Parts: sequence; C-alpha cells; structure tokens
Amino acid sequence: MTIFNNLKQHNSKVAKMLVDNRVDVEEINGIISFSMLILSSVISILLFFMTFFNTFYSNLRSGYLIWFFASLIMLILLKPIQRRISSAVTMYIGYSILLIYAVITSCFVTPDFICVTNSRFTY
Repeated sequence: MTIFNNLKQHNSKVAKMLVDNRVDVEEINGIISFSMLILSSVISILLFFMTFFNTFYSNLRSGYLIWFFASLIMLILLKPIQRRISSAVTMYIGYSILLIYAVITSCFVTPDFICVTNSRFTY
C-alpha cells in the first residue's frame, strides 16, 4: 500500500510540474506577443513622425496612424480570445490580420509609397 501511495504522490508531483511548465510557456508566449505589439507600435510611431514633416508623403502619415490604432484595437479585441486559446495562436492570428491590414492600407491609403509609377509621384 505504501508503494501505491508513493507512486500516487510522485504522479501528482509530475502532473503539477507539467501544469507549471505549461503556465511558464503561456507566460513566455504572452511576453513575446506583447513585446511584438510594443515593437510594431514603436515602429509605426517612428514612421509616423519621420513622415510628419515631409509634405511629399503627406498621405503616408495617415496610413501609419491608422495602422497604429488598428494594432491597439486588435490587442483589445483579442484579449477575450486569448483566455480560451493559447497566446501563441492569438499572436499569429492577430499579426496575420495586421499584416493583411498593413498591405491594404499601403496600397489604398498611401498609393505614392507603393505605386512608384503613379503620376502624383513625379513633380
């Protein structure tokens, strides 16, 4: 009987270690996704201020401002989803949506930046 009790205690310790490791992985994924959001926000703010005083790319700054606010809204919208699925899946879903959104805004909001052959690109 004592062997069975020892085995039961050992199994509960192993199960606790597995749960603790899963929590650590979730925390690491959450830190990675949050740091990627901070990095993308900093890059978009820098690009916004780099193009703020340049009148040649006057419509470029609105595209990056929209992209910055979209990343913040995406963080708010994905918080309830993040409780149900893992942080890594949330990160991949969110940033794939943001990548598609950034491509769309680059093509339609800032046509001078993408379409080099545009007539407004030349003086």
